[in-house]
Amino acid sequence: MLWVAAACLVAGCSSTVTGTAVRTGASAAPDVPQLREAQLDDVMLGLADLATIVGASELETILDSEEMSDNVDVVSDPACLGAIMGAEDAVYAGSGWTAVRDHVVGDPDDEHWIEQTAVLFPSEEQAHGFYGDATAMWSRCAGSSVSLDDTDVGYVWDVGPLEEADYMITQVTTEQDYDDWRCQHAMSHASNLVVETWACAFGSTDGAVAIAERMLENASQA
Repeated sequence: MLWVAAACLVAGCSSTVTGTAVRTGASAAPDVPQLREAQLDDVMLGLADLATIVGASELETILDSEEMSDNVDVVSDPACLGAIMGAEDAVYAGSGWTAVRDHVVGDPDDEHWIEQTAVLFPSEEQAHGFYGDATAMWSRCAGSSVSLDDTDVGYVWDVGPLEEADYMITQVTTEQDYDDWRCQHAMSHASNLVVETWACAFGSTDGAVAIAERMLENASQA
């Protein structure tokens, strides 16, 4: 994501929202065929579906991109960039990825922030290899604090423990100045596809998993 999108993630907000994330409860990844770049748009969720999952009344697009982002220069520990930001060029560099769709949305009241990313690889083996590398990175960064700084603002994120279940890895980060503003980070893969998601809200920590599950369901029907 661009810094403007990243700033929405870390800004923290002053009001409280209610709502429960919707999860599918799937225990195994859907059977996804080998995908082509033209099918990536079909993997992504629409605004209405995202709003339903996170319990938002309205969502607006902040960023809609077919490129990776570059925020490596604003993090205190570049080795943990992939644990606190999604769709980062420095994180995916060398993995062999061939195409990406990155969509960041939020609501007018700054009560939700969501990112969904679909990344295509030439083969299932390369997608699985990147997933393994990401798992190792998130695990190394668990328990650390990473700051984000630009010329005007700075934020510190506490990175929670890595959780591995079924075909998904997840991690929760908390902004130090806003203890109740939490972001769940999730990643999964199937066939030659990797999906990476973020869902930030007050107290809610399940949205990213539900979004990733739905993206894989879409991929199975692409």
